[in-house]
Amino acid sequence: MREKLKVQRRAKKTHKVSSEKPETLFVRRGGAKAGLSHLLLCAMGIGVWLLWGGLAWSLPQSFQETGSSGFLKNRGERSLYARLAGWSLEETPPRHVAQAPKAAEDAAKKTERNIKDTQEALEAQKNKKTQIFVKRPLKALASKEPPKKDPNRLEIGGLPAVNYNIDTGFGVGVILNLARFAPGYYPYRWRLFLQIYTTLRPDPAGGVENPYHSHFLELDMPGIIEGVRLRARVEFRRFSTAGYFGLGNDAQKAEPWNAIDSAADPEGYRAARRYQQYDRIYPFASLGARIAMWQRGKERLELFLTGAFTYNFMNVYPGSRLEQDINESKTNTARAQEIRQQLRGVTQHALLEGGVGLLWDTRDNEFTPQRGILHEISFRGSPGVDANLSYAGFNATLRFYQSIYKEYLVIAFRILGDIMLGNVPFYLMAEHGGFFAGNTLGAGGGLRAIPTGRYHGKIKMLGNLELRSKFLTFNIGTVPFSLGVLAFFDFGRAWLDFSGKTDIFDGIDNAANLFGMKFSGGGGLRIQWGESLVVRLDVGYSNIGELGFYLDIAHIF
Repeated sequence: MREKLKVQRRAKKTHKVSSEKPETLFVRRGGAKAGLSHLLLCAMGIGVWLLWGGLAWSLPQSFQETGSSGFLKNRGERSLYARLAGWSLEETPPRHVAQAPKAAEDAAKKTERNIKDTQEALEAQKNKKTQIFVKRPLKALASKEPPKKDPNRLEIGGLPAVNYNIDTGFGVGVILNLARFAPGYYPYRWRLFLQIYTTLRPDPAGGVENPYHSHFLELDMPGIIEGVRLRARVEFRRFSTAGYFGLGNDAQKAEPWNAIDSAADPEGYRAARRYQQYDRIYPFASLGARIAMWQRGKERLELFLTGAFTYNFMNVYPGSRLEQDINESKTNTARAQEIRQQLRGVTQHALLEGGVGLLWDTRDNEFTPQRGILHEISFRGSPGVDANLSYAGFNATLRFYQSIYKEYLVIAFRILGDIMLGNVPFYLMAEHGGFFAGNTLGAGGGLRAIPTGRYHGKIKMLGNLELRSKFLTFNIGTVPFSLGVLAFFDFGRAWLDFSGKTDIFDGIDNAANLFGMKFSGGGGLRIQWGESLVVRLDVGYSNIGELGFYLDIAHIF
């Protein structure tokens, strides 16, 4: 009994006895052997924990992936770590795993970081390959943005003046454009435009002739005086194949040369080819001013004044239609009286003309407008300084521009009416007035695919509808270029005068002859160089059976 009490006192000193803890039961029941067994079990448990953590630390990195739950995965299968733990990837780990030693947790976190770093490295490598093989080539193929323009720049442009016109032949020459840009000036501070130009075409009887000459120097100065834009021009022109097919809207085309053998009678053949032509030489000088009446941004109302002096040398070809009408006007028939009243300015004479009008301009760009309007109303006249050529004229022109899709698709429309009164030179009856005067029913700037001078009348109307498209922009050095195409539809007609007697010249208006209207349609190409130079190429066909081909500078409106 005494020995048993000694053992119990010794156990109390070694362990804390508690009725709630299993350890005291082992001591009480097993004595020394039970204590030794307990120590061995603890050692084995610690060894299992260390082995478990070591296996997790030593798994190959390429074999592991980090899942969304943060645990180690092997491409959707149960990993070695999971198989050792006895739970699948979709299951929650047992409680004893969550209570693993800190070393095992740190090993798992380190492995997770390694996997993440590897994935980021692989992704960076992939992006690098995409950049090299995909993004860079696409970027190289993409259209480069045009460089920013210096607001204080001097823009220089030069082009060979090469064109072809069915009325004048193949044109050759040079065009130089010099424009100074500066802040506060629109569209530029000043522009100097020089053209040296002539045309070549086969002579009817053999060889080559020069039917048309146009050499001019123009200075446009929007910034010389505040609120005033001046334009001065001096020019020499000669048109040795100017067209005259008769007066009125019903003028007929004839080809008397078809009955002449050019080899047997070259001079007679040449004279027959001149049948619907005359020769006009006319140097002139002009000065125009645009005075700002009101302006807000690019919207402005302007008053314009124009003045021009021209001296005309008229050469009438023998046997031509013009000579026939001159001779007929000297007779006493009813037709002769009307011809005598309308056919003026057929001899050498001087002409002084002045004009005044209003311009309403809201275009976003003067050379290639995409939006806005440009309307004008004007009066012009001459006091009759020579050959009693006193007359007055009225013009109204409306121009509309509307973008359908940015600068890539634009609709442009122009319609004009022109009326003249008095003793008008016959060659002006084929033209319209206004600030932007030009040929109306013919040539490349009015009703295209109609010969120049085909229709003469004191009353004229003209309409032009264009669908303009720009499809390519690029740079050569620092100079921007663009290419575009367009489709057009032109229409118009002329009336010789207000008198009902002119029906014999204008024809009868009815549905059978489309009320005397002339039509043409076609397409063209546009090349823009810089900001202020546009080259146009137009091809069209008219309802009178004529083909027109034109290569020139600037849009026709």
